[in-house]
Amino acid sequence: MSGAHPAPALAQWLAALRRRSRLTHRQMSGLLAEHGRSVTHTTLWRAEQGVGLPRWATVEAFVTVCRGDVRRAARLWRSAAHGRCCPACHSPHRRPARRPLPLVTEPAHLLQAMRAVRTTAGEPTLRAMASRHAVAGTPVSYLPRSTLHDILSGRRVPTLDQLRLFLKACDTPPADFPAWEAAWHRAAAPAAVPW
Repeated sequence: MSGAHPAPALAQWLAALRRRSRLTHRQMSGLLAEHGRSVTHTTLWRAEQGVGLPRWATVEAFVTVCRGDVRRAARLWRSAAHGRCCPACHSPHRRPARRPLPLVTEPAHLLQAMRAVRTTAGEPTLRAMASRHAVAGTPVSYLPRSTLHDILSGRRVPTLDQLRLFLKACDTPPADFPAWEAAWHRAAAPAAVPW
């Protein structure tokens, strides 16, 4: 089972919960919108596919609208986030490698940490991340997909502003920003050297 993705147990549980609720993904999205929570039906659908780890906010909304056990969902989500296929499994299958921020001293370390943050955020698509920073009323983004692709593939070092936008797109708590900024200064400033 070493190649298994850690999210199947969570995905299967979510799918079974939705079937019991007899709700479609569109109905779930509509009910959430009525209570001021914006989660698209596509995001809800992806949460039960087991392809990537959904964000906790998505899982919580999914379970709440289906009247499921949020505590059980949290256990399954934490297990998946730590690379385990289920809470009872003690063998990590895919744990995102992340060097503690105080030890980030090179661009490659920063890239590794950024990839891990994106994984923890549920692997949001580049399109979704770019849309979080769209210029109002236009398709233009302050953090375009092409820029995100170049950064995450190691083709360019992010600027400090790009790093902040990336962290916001991954729902990183603002309290964590100073540690990230210090890591950026150690790893990437003053020159944008190749990864």
